[in-house]
Amino acid sequence: GLAFGDFEGTALLEKARATEVQDPEAALELYHGYLASAAFGVGRQQARMKARMIQDALDRGDGQALGRFLAILQERDAGRFDRALEGCARFRSRFRKTGLLDDVSHLEAYILLVDLGATSRAIEAYADFITRFPESSYYDSALYGLASAYEESGAAARSGDLFRKLMDRHTAFRLPVGDVAFPKDGYLSRVWFTKADRRLTRLRSLEQARSAAREALSRAGSPTGMG
Repeated sequence: GLAFGDFEGTALLEKARATEVQDPEAALELYHGYLASAAFGVGRQQARMKARMIQDALDRGDGQALGRFLAILQERDAGRFDRALEGCARFRSRFRKTGLLDDVSHLEAYILLVDLGATSRAIEAYADFITRFPESSYYDSALYGLASAYEESGAAARSGDLFRKLMDRHTAFRLPVGDVAFPKDGYLSRVWFTKADRRLTRLRSLEQARSAAREALSRAGSPTGMG
């Protein structure tokens, strides 16, 4: 029944997480078992991502690097963000040619921005990622992260340029009148197109509000009443 499936699936997921660092192959089987169970919840997306990551790394012969990366992920999941960042730095020094370098570099930038709110460091990390990994599957996410970091730092124009670049990457065509654009057909293209479009709309609204406030202040005169 469904209740048994939920219980069984949760147990498989917990065992996979406890096993993945030391034995990724065994964890892969457990993740597949969880995904095949009747369990349904937020763990499914993470399990799907982990299973794909482990399979890809094993196919490339990256088993040792994979174990270290999974350990870093566990540090982050436990809220030990500084230790996760230290792990990212050690990983890059030790595994210079692994296919997981973009995974680690993207995770580092994400932790800096989302978990720690270290905007300046996040900007550096995301900009470095975009330069070094232009073909990475994380490229769109890095563009979005860099644009978000610039927005948080108050650099609205730079943020807008990056959100526009992200939107353009997933634009199928744009009407010559009215600046109306349509996304490409792929699911991810529609997702990134929509996310970037919404952030651009928000930036425009904020700028209009600031402009209106400046205009109102100008009409009212100087703070001393002498303007």
